Amino acid sequence: MAFLSHRRKAWQVVSGGGGVDTEFITSVNAGTKSAIDGFFGMKITVGGSAITVTEVGIYGNATHYHGTFDVYVRSLTGTDLGHATVTWGTAAQFYYATLSSPITLNASTSYYIMTDDLNSDDVYISANTTVTPTAVATVDDAAFGQPPADEGTGSNHSYGPLSFKYH
Repeated sequence: MAFLSHRRKAWQVVSGGGGVDTEFITSVNAGTKSAIDGFFGMKITVGGSAITVTEVGIYGNATHYHGTFDVYVRSLTGTDLGHATVTWGTAAQFYYATLSSPITLNASTSYYIMTDDLNSDDVYISANTTVTPTAVATVDDAAFGQPPADEGTGSNHSYGPLSFKYH
């Protein structure tokens, strides 16, 4: 069962199970655009309480590829904990897709949020992009490759950028 909720002057659909999930990334300062081949995204570390991820997302805008891509939640070893196929649009915002099963991310544990491009003609925002996360986890670094490796750009950097919704 779903119903509409009016919160902060924005209407949103709320599932019958209760509350509204929160977007992890609250703002994006877009860096340069580039074509990337392979897996890319960000490394995060969950804070003092576990969180449940329900959706994964990628940032889109008019200069990006517009289509569908899988966004993955992965362990530090690169094991796929879950993923969903996200369809991008042209507005400068995050586009999300629901995971088939919610994923619990344990407290004080690091994970990778990744997507892939097997076709280097797609344009993404590079690792010099900075993001602002909520307080439930930190963004430790941009990441690339399979298994993932840290880019070395530092905290609050992400390729893509990517995000997720949680409760």
